[in-house]
Amino acid sequence: MRISVKAYVNQYMIVFNSYNQAMLLYNEMNKIGLVPTMVSTPCGLKRGCNQSIIIPIEYVDMTVNLIKEKDIKVADVYKIMYRSNKVVYEPVKIVKVVL
Repeated sequence: MRISVKAYVNQYMIVFNSYNQAMLLYNEMNKIGLVPTMVSTPCGLKRGCNQSIIIPIEYVDMTVNLIKEKDIKVADVYKIMYRSNKVVYEPVKIVKVVL
């Protein structure tokens, strides 16, 4: 069953250049009891077969700490919004310090 991206409105999408970096963060989050959602990055945000992780706002601080601790490389972070009957991705700088 396919879930609409609208289900993730007001959550954050962390985009990676590398599948390995996405999996590293995903696995590290699971180890501490966080349950992120792994998705294919929308074509409008990144070319290629990139992976992204979607997290709720409640996970932001713990996720930023994991990214710093594990030296995980992040390409971009977006807040998923819904405006004018369409999903939009608003760039944010919650983890730019680790790029």
